[in-house]
Amino acid sequence: MGVKNGAKTLHSVTGLTLADVAAMGKGLANEKQIMPRIVADCSNLLFVFSKCTSVVSAVAGHLSRIAASGVIMVPVCDGAIRPISKQATNKRIADKELSRIKAFHCRTKMIELKNRLVQESLSQVERDAITAEIRQQDTKMKRNETQSQRAMPQNFANDLEYELSHSNAHSVDEESAGGFVDHVVVAEFQADSYMAAQSINQNAVMVMTKDSDIPIIAGDDCISIKSFTKGKYEIVSTSESTLKHAMSYLPEASKQRVQFNAAANPVFDGVSNVRLRALIMLVLGCDVYIPGMKAVKGMSALRFVHSEKRACEDELFASLHQKFMEANKLSKQEVDTYIDAIIYEPTNHARVLVESPTEPSCCIERTYLFERPTSLPRYLEQYSIDDKFKTDSIFDGPATLTCKGVGERKHLFLAHEGHDACHNCKVALMGTYIQISRSVIIGNSIEYCLYRNGC
Repeated sequence: MGVKNGAKTLHSVTGLTLADVAAMGKGLANEKQIMPRIVADCSNLLFVFSKCTSVVSAVAGHLSRIAASGVIMVPVCDGAIRPISKQATNKRIADKELSRIKAFHCRTKMIELKNRLVQESLSQVERDAITAEIRQQDTKMKRNETQSQRAMPQNFANDLEYELSHSNAHSVDEESAGGFVDHVVVAEFQADSYMAAQSINQNAVMVMTKDSDIPIIAGDDCISIKSFTKGKYEIVSTSESTLKHAMSYLPEASKQRVQFNAAANPVFDGVSNVRLRALIMLVLGCDVYIPGMKAVKGMSALRFVHSEKRACEDELFASLHQKFMEANKLSKQEVDTYIDAIIYEPTNHARVLVESPTEPSCCIERTYLFERPTSLPRYLEQYSIDDKFKTDSIFDGPATLTCKGVGERKHLFLAHEGHDACHNCKVALMGTYIQISRSVIIGNSIEYCLYRNGC
């Protein structure tokens, strides 16, 4: 999901070729005296190549083609553990289950209609109408089945590593211009936080993702490759100066061809305070707080943030913080908890697919985007540095409830978000799920319990 209207806050350069992206990447790498690494979000690549016969081969081939331009591609996969604070993840799971149920109902309706064609005496007009409805239900069924499919195939990271190894993608040869595909990295939690950290710590010159949240939280120095297929490339950043500096490494012919596009609402440009960046993400609406700020005097959240005085970041933070609390009826502790959920998500990898003698997977230290937390509310206990931190530095924080979720996936949520009871089993559902639980109807009035577990 990223950040609502996040694309409107990013400057962009369009009309680029792979050679142009490689030239900028290698130029920036030489300047920073680092390797020209580009970290790539495998979830995005899976979506792009989802219709291919072999998704693994398609992703591996794409990474190899880019690496052949002379850069080092680092594929990054989401970990098995999903952050409790990322409510967008829970909503996506519920949406997929809802789509599965809708597909089932469409299939049932099709069977009923087909039986009518066989068993009933119908006029030609009636038969044509039923045939048209069958086609309509079939289209709906296929669409919902597609939406209900699992995004990340099981064992994808291992399969991709196997494919890359057997295609010699890890090797440097005369045709690769010095580039290669590095070993697959699996993040402990999300690929996003790992990738953002690689940019912040200057271990990578660019990130490859369609999501807007990585360049937003990683800061003005982060450049993201947003479009990367069909020979058309686009890079984005919250900073105009960062993109224009990268463009200085383009060949003269390319400078005449490419186009710089200023952001419609560059609210993050020049903002160095990470808590302020996180607060603006909350105001707009993001994975940890989906609703965003309620409209103020008919003004959207994006326009409201853009209209605020920006002379001093501390003053802007205090002003936005207060107005956000008032508009959404949140406490200071609740807002600060959401900010902590963004900036304290761990950035380390979960394991190493190919063991390294210098960094065994059993001795991975938990790392963070910025400084390490000194204390965390119980809602974010999952982000603790270690067991001692859990004992000494976790405080109660805002009130929480447990949502029954989907498929026995229980999860915490902050009580202020609102909750209701399941129609059948009366177990608590967080506010985000209430509408979904009421939206599946069988016949005219019987409600299907999306959160059934013995309902």
